[in-house]
Amino acid sequence: MNADDIIAHTLAGDIHCPLCVVQTMIARRELSPAARDGDAAAAPDQHAGANAIDRDDERSFDSWDIPNIAFASEVQDSDVCGACAELII
Repeated sequence: MNADDIIAHTLAGDIHCPLCVVQTMIARRELSPAARDGDAAAAPDQHAGANAIDRDDERSFDSWDIPNIAFASEVQDSDVCGACAELII
């Protein structure tokens, strides 16, 4: 794993694994249930693109509403997903 690999997202004040961020966004009616069948890591980007959100500029949106990218270098070995409680790394 490289330090710049995207391995999780922060959303609503917590870190989430890619699958759980998709589940959370589906529950909040921000993604279609069909998003479960696609690339979990790409779903937040698709949502951002559909809503004209620049995910590369994290100052332009609130991570409470839109998932921020969490790189491998930002996640600790002990970090767990806020939804499923599984280790992120």
